[in-house]
Amino acid sequence: IILKSKSTCKLGNLNAKQITASLNLPINDKLSTKFSFNKQTRDGYVTNLATGNDNINEQNATSYRAQARYDMSESFKANLSIDGMQSDRTSYTGEPITDTFGRAPNAEAPEIFQISSTTDPVEDRDIKGISLTLDWSLNNGHDVRSITAFRDSEISYSNDTDYSALDLIRISYSDAYEQTSQEFQYISPANSKLEYVAGLYLYTQDSETSRVVFASPISQQLFGTDPSNPTRNVGDVETTTYAVFVNGDYELSDNLKLGFGVRLSTEDKKVDWITDGTGSGAFRIATGSVNDKRTDNHIAPTISLNYALNDELNTYLKYGNGYKSGGYNLDFVNASTLEDGIDYDKETVDNFEVGIKGSALDRNLSFSFAAFHAKYSDYQVNQFIDLGEGRTSISIRNAAEVETSGLEAEMTYVVTDELTLNFSAGLLDTEFVSFPGGGAGGTDASGNQLPKAPEASFNLGLQYYYPIDAFGADLLARLDYAYSDSYFTDVNNVKSQTLSTGDSVPFGSVSSNTLLNARLGLISHNGDWTVSLWARNLTDEVYLTNNNRDFLGTLVNYYGTPRTFGIELEYKF
Repeated sequence: IILKSKSTCKLGNLNAKQITASLNLPINDKLSTKFSFNKQTRDGYVTNLATGNDNINEQNATSYRAQARYDMSESFKANLSIDGMQSDRTSYTGEPITDTFGRAPNAEAPEIFQISSTTDPVEDRDIKGISLTLDWSLNNGHDVRSITAFRDSEISYSNDTDYSALDLIRISYSDAYEQTSQEFQYISPANSKLEYVAGLYLYTQDSETSRVVFASPISQQLFGTDPSNPTRNVGDVETTTYAVFVNGDYELSDNLKLGFGVRLSTEDKKVDWITDGTGSGAFRIATGSVNDKRTDNHIAPTISLNYALNDELNTYLKYGNGYKSGGYNLDFVNASTLEDGIDYDKETVDNFEVGIKGSALDRNLSFSFAAFHAKYSDYQVNQFIDLGEGRTSISIRNAAEVETSGLEAEMTYVVTDELTLNFSAGLLDTEFVSFPGGGAGGTDASGNQLPKAPEASFNLGLQYYYPIDAFGADLLARLDYAYSDSYFTDVNNVKSQTLSTGDSVPFGSVSSNTLLNARLGLISHNGDWTVSLWARNLTDEVYLTNNNRDFLGTLVNYYGTPRTFGIELEYKF
């Protein structure tokens, strides 16, 4: 809990408004509280030509947090936190570049930031949680910590899945999650030769999902769907995780430190799921149920060596192992997929890393460099699977083996008292070493690159302060430049697709892009107030972030946010 309270008002183009406030309220010398509130709205920038709504992809969210800290004594402290977020908005489900079934270029809304759908996509989120942390200091110098948390999430959204002004089908999704966790930690004394944290962890989640496809009379005529019998699937997944862990480090010498850790986990999942495709007509969605359970056990060790070459230079070697549990694909599937099984296996990874961190030039230059190599087994790939005849399923499948390697660098250079430079860069090489049957039509995807993995990226930031004593403030000027290399958006590693009309459209990859952000402001000498002008995507770059093939075969592009700018006022008291 910080000493000062503050309020921030942010205004910008697209009718953007953001109000943030935090209030620190000490009750007595043992109890203190803090309350935070944030309200953010912004108009959308995508127009639905069919409905006339030019407010697609708006922002409308309210969030809050209340915190209380109780220092009963030097040996016992308690921290309570309650938070929540509510958002209700027209969302962004992409912009089609083809007709509904991916057979011809889109003629209804061919321009960027345009769609033509019977209904607007909408999204509603309601998330709230509470956590309690209790700390005891024992007489032997050790500490005991208890962390208890609960979170409830409800998310619903719907969109016109045919991406057309012709009313064919509409899909409505809703998901609800209740999560409870309990962790106990036993913490060794600080500043000792051996430092460690040992603990127990318990996590439970009850998730409910519902997917409903509403067909129109037109769909009935074309595909034999039954508007009175919506295609649907509903289900519940119960997850229970147990873990015991220890991690720490041991000082072998003044310059050499050994890091270690291990986590033993058991995760149980139980699914009860029903899919009803009796009214799906030519789409032939499966009808049936799944009642199943699975257990994933895993031991994840870590070990590292940290060596201090001198007071300003440290090197390290590190090995770590991790995993993602397996699960179930609860989406619309055909009969053969349901018969084969909707589960996927756990993913494991071995990661090796070497690096160096330090400072130079009288500590005006700080830097870190790292090289890593990771080997994945049963890598989980989230794919839009072509079911044939214009049908698609979103499924997670396991690639047998994946390898990634890379280099990362970060530097901060204080050139003068007024000028600071920040630089970061990354090089990445990824490969599906073995993924037979993972490509389109069951082709072998072995040797292909991972989706959404640019080979190169870097960021450069310049920040300059100039004192203006007449205003009792410093002028702040900041410029940030970001570059991302091109990347593929799915496992097929294609850059275009030929449609049945013979037309070819760019699809399956995202071109490289550069973004420029800027800020110019005044900051009072005592830090009590700030006035800033800001801009993001200053050059108004039009750039893709993703594309995919949707339920009926529509090819869809997703674009980044255009230029936004405005003014920000902050006051601390």
